[in-house]
Amino acid sequence: MEIIPQLIAANSYVIYAVLGLATAYFLFVALAASREWRRSHFRLERISARGRMVGSIFRAIACVLLGAGVFFISTLAPATTEVSSRATAGATGTFVLPTSLPTARFTPTVIFATPVGGALPSTLSIITQTAPNGSVVVSIITTTVSAPTPTIIISATTTNTQLPTVAPIRPSPPPLPTLIPPTPVLVNCANPRAQIFSITNEAGPRIYTVRGNAQVEPDGYFKIEIILSEREQWSFLVRSTDSITAGTLLNNYNFGSFPAGNYPLRLVMVRGDGNISAMCETTLTLT
Repeated sequence: MEIIPQLIAANSYVIYAVLGLATAYFLFVALAASREWRRSHFRLERISARGRMVGSIFRAIACVLLGAGVFFISTLAPATTEVSSRATAGATGTFVLPTSLPTARFTPTVIFATPVGGALPSTLSIITQTAPNGSVVVSIITTTVSAPTPTIIISATTTNTQLPTVAPIRPSPPPLPTLIPPTPVLVNCANPRAQIFSITNEAGPRIYTVRGNAQVEPDGYFKIEIILSEREQWSFLVRSTDSITAGTLLNNYNFGSFPAGNYPLRLVMVRGDGNISAMCETTLTLT
């Protein structure tokens, strides 16, 4: 687990830069939503703008808190140290032999020889250990004896063994459920110029798309309206002067700020003189 704080500390400046850009973006979105909220006249538009403004502010605060967490982890991350020692003649020395491969086997070879010229030999003791970082540590202890003994000549060979690389097995994600949109219940939709075919939410929860027909007369337009509560009148959602045949009338509209319930929804065709020529009414169910 120590490697995770070390990685965060090593890449802290990159993380700060990413979080800073994200914070600036969310603040910019919150400022734009605030301006839209002040300029809006309809209640539905003000609710939608206020929701985007509050959400962006919370995301900017979350980015700042993440940056503080990265700073806290970076200050507590242990520093990487390297251990080295110097061998002295006639004393105990420790030598660190770094290895780049996962495993190592140390095989000492001892050759006995006769002392030359009556010189007083020495006895060598070798202790091998494996460090936590995978290095082989060799400790050599030299002891002078009082009687002539065979000279010990030591040679060592290190055999590195490369382990095969095994790819990690990652479980496949479960299949996503298929969303089957319910068939809308239509009211007063006998006129083929104003019809609602379907209401779907493929883009996500509370994001709906309305499809159908809207044949606009010259100098006329169509609009989609909704009733928010029993005490209110029809509220405007969208308006267009283009005729649409079996196409999208309302594209990915976010109803996230609405409480759960059933809401009357209608398509209204308006002539150039302002009179209604046809309409189609249905019910939008939010869960």
